[in-house]
Amino acid sequence: MNSGLMMSGVSRALAAASFGAMTWDPSNKAATDSFQTGNLEVFNSSTTTGDNTHALHSNARTSGKYYAEFQILTTPTANVNAIGLVQTANDTSGFLGAAGEAAWYFFAGNWGVNNSALTGSIKTVTTQTVLGMAVDLENGRIWWRAVSSTNWNNNASYDPATNVGGIDISSITGSPVVPAASVCQSSFRLLANFGGSAYSMTAPSGFGNW
Repeated sequence: MNSGLMMSGVSRALAAASFGAMTWDPSNKAATDSFQTGNLEVFNSSTTTGDNTHALHSNARTSGKYYAEFQILTTPTANVNAIGLVQTANDTSGFLGAAGEAAWYFFAGNWGVNNSALTGSIKTVTTQTVLGMAVDLENGRIWWRAVSSTNWNNNASYDPATNVGGIDISSITGSPVVPAASVCQSSFRLLANFGGSAYSMTAPSGFGNW
């Protein structure tokens, strides 16, 4: 399977095609972002936690089912870090989803779609936590889970493989979308795996790499 990137910084990064594998796009990032580990890791070099921009992915999807993982390398201290999905036409300023056209899971626990917060929590996120994200563009659904928990969206009955549960993202799937991450905490680091190496968890049946 393929491995991914690491992302941290005062921005959101989206995946971009690089040598046949997905990486964060170094040409689309905030000035304080530094990419490492073959553009798989992004580091927020800012000394101030705050809102900034996110980068866009050059290999967007309009259909299909996809899986990715994100490893948190810095303990989150503010509700400004998130992973999710965004339309490529999304305004790159602000937090993930600030301008709408996005679905996100903030590491503090809440998730939302199109700038509307929804009730729910996966788990308390700490350093080295790995989060899995399953995106079904055919049925307009998204699921998240933590490596220490087998429950998607913290519900034992939810299952991406059978299209059970999940969050409705049909409002943003009419246009090309890409994985995204807000990394607005000072010195925050995030590592994404889009399929370039073995996943920590098993991808849902029928879901492929970005």
